[in-house]
Amino acid sequence: MKWQLTKPPVRGDYYAPLNYVLTRQPPATSSVTREFSTMKFTVMITSHCGDFNAPCNDVSYLGVRKSDNSVMTLKGKTLQSSAGEVVGAEFVNGNVNYKVDYKPVKLTVSEGGRVLVNQAGQWVN
Repeated sequence: MKWQLTKPPVRGDYYAPLNYVLTRQPPATSSVTREFSTMKFTVMITSHCGDFNAPCNDVSYLGVRKSDNSVMTLKGKTLQSSAGEVVGAEFVNGNVNYKVDYKPVKLTVSEGGRVLVNQAGQWVN
């Protein structure tokens, strides 16, 4: 919606802008979940910022190990390229770093400088 003041008031003070534009934003409470699978894990990534490919500091990780169905949940944020494009997400648990690359999808888990998991995957949905 656009507003343009066509004729300013003649008397008194007024505080309205001459031009104003209102735009609709997606609800901040919406979330989008995508799931991927690697050889040993099934992982669901949820962006709580309204769009999966939008920069977000409120991203959830739910990982399930296929061998014993143990579950890991983490909070994290998206990772961006130098051009500002979302390229993945990062989650930290103590000194263990969980990184998910989106294109192509890959899970990398590292502790310090040591890589514990490095597995390519496929998006399920």
